[in-house]
Amino acid sequence: MKHKTTIYMLALLFCGAITAPSCKDDDDNNEAPPVVADFDVSPVGAGNMVTFTNKSTGHASSEWNFGDESPVSTSNEATVTHTYPNAGTYHVTLTATASDGKQSSQQQDVVIETSDLSGLLT
Repeated sequence: MKHKTTIYMLALLFCGAITAPSCKDDDDNNEAPPVVADFDVSPVGAGNMVTFTNKSTGHASSEWNFGDESPVSTSNEATVTHTYPNAGTYHVTLTATASDGKQSSQQQDVVIETSDLSGLLT
């Protein structure tokens, strides 16, 4: 009886030694998904207000440059709005940054066809 038990134990040890190195632990591949900047622009609303929808993936923070010399805006909100003071074409850039510091940017042009004159009307 001792002899059979020893054979079974050796067989298990041998099979374990062959298969163990080929087993991968899921924790070995914890690489974060790549950061990808992406956004949509809504049509221009009243008063030249534009809504931007952040569709970025893999990011920890987002930075908006609205292309009109206003300060760069940092926001993790899904939507942000910005009001443009004058007619023109503005180059909007969204920079998405992952927790590991990797960045991705996307740029789109926003065209404002009329100046906002609502502040002049009384």
